[in-house]
Amino acid sequence: MKNEVQPVTLGGLPLAVEAINKDPALLPGKRLAFKAFDVGPKTGVYRVQPIRFMTQMRDENIAAFIGPDEGCISEALLSSAWNIPMISFKCSDSMVSNKEIFHTFARTLAPASKVSKSVISLLSAFHWQKFAIVVSSKPIWGAEVARAIQEQAEAENFTITHFREIPDYIPIEKTLLKMQKIIDETYTTTRIYVFIGEHIAMVDFVRCMQNRQLLQNGDYIIISVDDEIYDSKRRVNIMERNYLDPYIRKEKRKSLDKNSFRSVIKISMTYPLNPHIRELCSKIKEYARKYPFLVPYHQRVFDNISVPIYGLHLYDSVMIYAKAITDLLQIGADIYDGRLVMSRIFNHSYHSIQGFDVHIDGNGDAEGNYTVITLQNDGNNVNLVNSLVRMSMQPVGYFVYNKLSTIPEFRYIKANRHIQWLKGRPPLAEPLCGFRGELCRMRKLDWRYLTSGSFFGFFLIVAAVFLIK
Repeated sequence: MKNEVQPVTLGGLPLAVEAINKDPALLPGKRLAFKAFDVGPKTGVYRVQPIRFMTQMRDENIAAFIGPDEGCISEALLSSAWNIPMISFKCSDSMVSNKEIFHTFARTLAPASKVSKSVISLLSAFHWQKFAIVVSSKPIWGAEVARAIQEQAEAENFTITHFREIPDYIPIEKTLLKMQKIIDETYTTTRIYVFIGEHIAMVDFVRCMQNRQLLQNGDYIIISVDDEIYDSKRRVNIMERNYLDPYIRKEKRKSLDKNSFRSVIKISMTYPLNPHIRELCSKIKEYARKYPFLVPYHQRVFDNISVPIYGLHLYDSVMIYAKAITDLLQIGADIYDGRLVMSRIFNHSYHSIQGFDVHIDGNGDAEGNYTVITLQNDGNNVNLVNSLVRMSMQPVGYFVYNKLSTIPEFRYIKANRHIQWLKGRPPLAEPLCGFRGELCRMRKLDWRYLTSGSFFGFFLIVAAVFLIK
């Protein structure tokens, strides 16, 4: 069930099916097949087309639904009513975590509440109790993440100074003017910005901050939350996205100062540890070009784009379903019983194609693995002489859960490799005297104390004169 997910992502489905059918340990005596259908764009809360297609699929005796992407409440409710498993690779709706209703639904994408806890953890680690939220309308999950951060912040007694939205983000002059207006209206009462949106939108936000000369001395920080996994080994230019937006790359007058990105902290999903991940991603792109998806191919575009994390989540969704069915086949159980299938998925861990284990909790939600990435000295780039040029975005921290708190703890990966603050220390969430100097205003003078003080001073002077004589 595909919707507005980036088309190249879809190659993860046939790749997983092929791997399952080639593995003699999975689905013994059976063969897995799939049928794809497009549920169309999400234009509102309720959609008729996916319900129509799901009904058609049920009548054809399908065993499970993989998807949909983005919104999934109605679809998850329907699959639960039919007792058919549904495993989504992108849906972030928090409501479907309620297993009293959505008892046949699971997802390999961590819901918005997971990353929100990592954001709060980072803010807490550096005593940033006041911050602003800026969220882009694209991707659609941004609003869900923003709400989760807002709710978590309020629960932890944080203060949100501003909450602003960027509607219909497109990298054009009109959008930049909207961003610039948001900054102009908020920068005097904000030092910490949490930006939720695509990486290219964050780049434009940094550009607007730079236009205001706010990123020169380290007083401001941008915490960026997006769904892009940054590969630190690629050493790519973080200041631009080279595909599909050549007009941005060519505009020299809008060039960015790399030093500005020392004030950017990215919270990104952990880069896969699988040593063969690049080959697998190439295969995902290759399969996306084939039937039934037939994604239009352009060599330059395909060479430059990376496979979104959802392509890997999609692969995992199919794989954990196959493993759950295999377990049931071994004990002779009913593989068409959705609740029974989910009993082999809930509260279980699986080894992801990404190269690490992922736990799916009792709500059917995958736990997220997040990494903190900042601009660091790149020791491997020995041919470059300028120190700033030799810097690249590198992982510096991660998050650890413990049983005593629902908020994870931020930790540095290496004790000698910290965030390289422009001022040598983290900026303050609020100036010492407050945003408007209200915390350092002088008390009104009491003329009684002023008169008596003057008289006492005069008395000391006279006494000193007599002593000298």
